[in-house]
Amino acid sequence: MKNENTETTQEDATDKSTVSGRVQRLVSFNFYDGGFWVRLFGVGVSVVNKERHLPLFSERNGHRKILRLGKWGFEFIS
Repeated sequence: MKNENTETTQEDATDKSTVSGRVQRLVSFNFYDGGFWVRLFGVGVSVVNKERHLPLFSERNGHRKILRLGKWGFEFIS
């Protein structure tokens, strides 16, 4: 009877660790000098201070779409 109880608790512990792993992947973020990005459920937004970071090649040539509001650049990320 005790063996069955220990097996059940080990399975419960395994289930809890996979659930916490999934929660960590649902929300991601990073802050850096001059900007940050946030991702929820795989979709996110990147915000960059354009006074500190010059446009990248792909931005200058129109391969990436950036919304500029004042000194900030906003981009949707997937």
